[in-house]
Amino acid sequence: MPASPPVLAQDALAAALAELGEASLDVRVLEETGSTNGDLVQAVHSGAVTRPCVIAARHQTEARGRLERSWAAPRDSSLLLSVFLSPEHLHADGDPHALRSPDASSTRRSSAFETATDALGLLPLAVGAAAVETVRRETGVRAELKWPNDVLVGGRKLAGILCQLTPHRGGLGIVAGVGLNVAQLRGELPVDRATSLALEGAESVDPNRLAAALVAAILRRSRTVLVDRDLASIASLMSTVGARVRVERVAEDPAQDVVGTATGLAPDGGLIVVREDGVTETVHAGDVWHLRDAEAPRTPQPGREADRQEAGA
Repeated sequence: MPASPPVLAQDALAAALAELGEASLDVRVLEETGSTNGDLVQAVHSGAVTRPCVIAARHQTEARGRLERSWAAPRDSSLLLSVFLSPEHLHADGDPHALRSPDASSTRRSSAFETATDALGLLPLAVGAAAVETVRRETGVRAELKWPNDVLVGGRKLAGILCQLTPHRGGLGIVAGVGLNVAQLRGELPVDRATSLALEGAESVDPNRLAAALVAAILRRSRTVLVDRDLASIASLMSTVGARVRVERVAEDPAQDVVGTATGLAPDGGLIVVREDGVTETVHAGDVWHLRDAEAPRTPQPGREADRQEAGA
């Protein structure tokens, strides 16, 4: 009789994280929950989080993505986890002064909150980059990043990320939730334009090792972006950079759309777009659509609603 495939388990995940040098994490794996993001935000607010923490679940019943979009998946078919990221927990070598300001020539001699809170807006990008790197390295699937942090394979949604700014000990942190499709078959995905690791050829995935690799990569990327503000390597993982795009800033008002070519990331993480009238604009919020050929007007199109779906945590 063949062995049952591995499932997410607290001891196994903690052991895998320890192998990757992240033994200090507070690791919690739930059989079922409404939302790992909701659980972790509540734990932070209550003061129950005193060190880097990850909450994962085998099944979620109330998952949400950006703009309150819902996401559903069969039990044990997705990687569902949330990580709390704060300057206090991420500063280098226990020295809060190691976090530099955007001017790398000067180092602020103040608290971790004062030195790094202004960089918290970069963490969603770091989490997205970590997810892409992890998928590529651990499974061989050629994932790409769509600004700000959707993970795609061949234009299909593999994972989504939801980051929530959260007060913590007089400062701020971010709860970063990741929903990564792992084992779903085509009929188990909620939309046609989604995909899973199994559908992309990675059929035998140990969820504990994959989750550990993802969490370790999120922590590593987040530490790097807080210290060095390194956005060039994140931009290199983005299919958005170099693409012709339409950014919908207000869903109900097409007149505010920005259409042009995305050329890179601004220092604050915004998407730099050279509009079709030649004006350069930096976008900080909105839904990004990668356009085909001369497509530009906002009209219904195949897969449009599928593209809007967000894998939430």
